Amino acid sequence: MRTDTLMQMHLGIKQSISLNEALGRYWLEYAQFLKSGNKAIKYHCEHILNYIGRGTMLIDISDDMISRMKATLRTKMGDSTVNRVLSTLRKLLNKARHEWDYSVADLSFKKHMLIEPEARTRWITTKEADLLIEKAAQHLKAPLRFALLTGVRLTNITNLKWEDIDFYSGVIRFSIKSNIPGGKSLELPMVKELRDLLMQQKPQTSGYVFLRYFSEKSGRKPEPVKKFRRSFKHACKEAGITNFRFHDLRHTAASWMIQKGVPIDLVQDLLGHTQIETTKKYAHRDNAEKRTALETLATSQIRHTKQKRRLA
Repeated sequence: MRTDTLMQMHLGIKQSISLNEALGRYWLEYAQFLKSGNKAIKYHCEHILNYIGRGTMLIDISDDMISRMKATLRTKMGDSTVNRVLSTLRKLLNKARHEWDYSVADLSFKKHMLIEPEARTRWITTKEADLLIEKAAQHLKAPLRFALLTGVRLTNITNLKWEDIDFYSGVIRFSIKSNIPGGKSLELPMVKELRDLLMQQKPQTSGYVFLRYFSEKSGRKPEPVKKFRRSFKHACKEAGITNFRFHDLRHTAASWMIQKGVPIDLVQDLLGHTQIETTKKYAHRDNAEKRTALETLATSQIRHTKQKRRLA
């Protein structure tokens, strides 16, 4: 055992641990169990090791080290991604301090966090959505419709299996993105339009729901619809829809619900958000609603002014 370690134990001083050892333990005990986020955390850990140094003790990590790492990362990625790397380092240090009882550097991450760009507010109207589906390739039409009917993420659509669908109870079960180890479950009721759409996909006892079929001449068996970036981009172009990503269909579904008067906390539950602030980023009012609200405001003021004149 090292002499300095023995001295620390004798004086009752908590020991520290190297960054490499800490990240290894962080991965084994926590990060690997995050069903949807472990790949991103692994990516963050690689950057932290490269720029802070594998052998650096947690107690020796300085603000200068973090600033240098941040400056370098900003030349390779967006500010939002840099913040995710910093958040991973902060979580690691907090876990080492509070759960593993190691000595770590006293740092203020708040001053290191970068200002992130505002969330995208892109969504489309029902007419644009109908046109998008019309122009889409045959294998893309059902996934597009499903996205607009549920508001779930792309991975929930491409990974959907018949085992996740309970026609008897009328529900669809998803495993959604979450920081909770093992993931988080989401159960959505199967409305008539959803049931009809799923029945059109030739229900099976198992296997993926959305398949791409080929002509008999090709001799190819149906394949799961996993990647359709090119076909989605082509459909948008044919429909005349610009600056639109598949994830914006989720924004669109949320916006449509809000515009139809669905309470925002219910939209939060349907989207599987932990924080309602996240839902608010998706909830976009259209100009017609804004105009109606302003007209209501103006009308109430006109009535108030007329009443004051009568009293005068």
